[in-house]
Amino acid sequence: MSSTRRDFARSLAIAGALARVTVPLAAADILAQTPPTPVPPPVGKALTEVVRASYAQHLDDAELARIDKDFQDYASMLVRFRKFELANADEPDFTFASLTERWT
Repeated sequence: MSSTRRDFARSLAIAGALARVTVPLAAADILAQTPPTPVPPPVGKALTEVVRASYAQHLDDAELARIDKDFQDYASMLVRFRKFELANADEPDFTFASLTERWT
């Protein structure tokens, strides 16, 4: 069975109409609930304490608070990255090649 442009356009129209179907009220209530805020992993606080122990004499309280917030944000992001599973054949999007001959 071959597909024509009209068949394709018809399937797009049907898909668009199905996308407009409203969600039942009970499901809409469930979707409207706010998810619980995740507890930040302890590694963020630990990294903040390392910075505090090493560089506290050079930083004020506002800078330490900003560093703590950044570490908390990054730690939460790293937890999500660790949950993402890669297959053995997955490769990175880029390859690194040094320009050694340019600098010699």
